[in-house]
Amino acid sequence: MIITAIGILERNLYVTTAGISLGGFASAFYHPMGGSALTYVYGIQAGSAMGINGAFSNLGTALYPSIMFGLLSFLSITNLGVFYSLIILSIASLIASIPLMLIKFRTPNKNYVRDRNNQFVISFPLIILTIIMLLRAIFTQGVIQFLPTMLITEYSYKFNIDLGYTLTIIFAAGTLGQPTLGYLSDKFGRVILLTLSTIFSIFFFFIFIYTALPYFLIIFGLFALSNFSLALSLAGEIAKKEGTGLANAYVWGLGNTTGSAIGPALVGLLSQYFSISFFLQILSLFAILSIFLVFAISKKEEEIKVQALH
Repeated sequence: MIITAIGILERNLYVTTAGISLGGFASAFYHPMGGSALTYVYGIQAGSAMGINGAFSNLGTALYPSIMFGLLSFLSITNLGVFYSLIILSIASLIASIPLMLIKFRTPNKNYVRDRNNQFVISFPLIILTIIMLLRAIFTQGVIQFLPTMLITEYSYKFNIDLGYTLTIIFAAGTLGQPTLGYLSDKFGRVILLTLSTIFSIFFFFIFIYTALPYFLIIFGLFALSNFSLALSLAGEIAKKEGTGLANAYVWGLGNTTGSAIGPALVGLLSQYFSISFFLQILSLFAILSIFLVFAISKKEEEIKVQALH
């Protein structure tokens, strides 16, 4: 973040890109490791645990736009204002990391011994889940990343603190959605909850496009921002305990993160020829395709649950 701030201050695209790339690389480690740890500790109840964990993650995501736009409003929207805003957030992040360096974490199961001869093999359901997350993320992150631009250019929002508050409320919906959908997935099955969350996120996004009522974007956020609790808890059940880290890396790294890169790139490229709202509707076809792929792993879910219980 500091490197990015320096690049912006110096108007150096290469330094800015290097900072953003390094930040993306560093942040990619959390979800696979966090999901693996929660799966190991909570087993078949991991959906609820990941929901609570994801809720706080979404809370941070929700607060970020208001904090950033608030800092920019106070410091002025200039290169220097952006520089100081990012430096302040960098210092806050560094302070927040101190407990992780001081607290010693222990595994709850002292008798657990990893079988080093048990080689992890990626299975067909895991491949399908990775593709599902890729397709879903293309749509979801295409919407999320270009949402501020769309609201400004097509819905008469202003680039100020009000936009920050609007985005905060939308992202905050995920704070409620993560634990709720995670808990429901423990009760009724991860496959059905993953399917319903995708259907409802598409539906309420379309309703917003044609009504311009921000309330529907909030409901969209509730269902769309639930990938962590639903996908990684399902990946953990598909894989054996020894392979949850690698399974999560496939599902989140190759699937969700790759889709998160492709979606905004497509929107940015083709928004030169179409309106952002129009192309985001076209992008929903990827999410619709992911719904049909879910049925390829739905037959395996009962088998997965039995294996998880043992």
